[in-house]
Amino acid sequence: MLHEESAFTLLFPFVLRDHAVDMVGVMFIRFDPSKKNMIIGEGIFFLIIFLWGAWRLKRLVEREQKLLQQQQNFLLAITHELKSPLASVKLYIQTILRRDLDKEQQQTF
Repeated sequence: MLHEESAFTLLFPFVLRDHAVDMVGVMFIRFDPSKKNMIIGEGIFFLIIFLWGAWRLKRLVEREQKLLQQQQNFLLAITHELKSPLASVKLYIQTILRRDLDKEQQQTF
């Protein structure tokens, strides 16, 4: 059975006896030139994935805004088309009710 301290040092080798050293510092202390290309490659890969995700998110937000604008335009057009005939009918009714028209003139309206 491993001693508690040695198990901890096996699991977390970047912690040195009672002194916590951050990962970046240890990485630069133990810098291995052969890992340089690996670190640069992973960084470039991460950057490409990040930029692709940001571009994709931007496209989705723009598409959502365009759809919302189309929905608003549709509702405005429908309400206009419904209100126009109703407004003319209302105008005819008001004209008939406000004026003293005989039956013959009311029939022409």
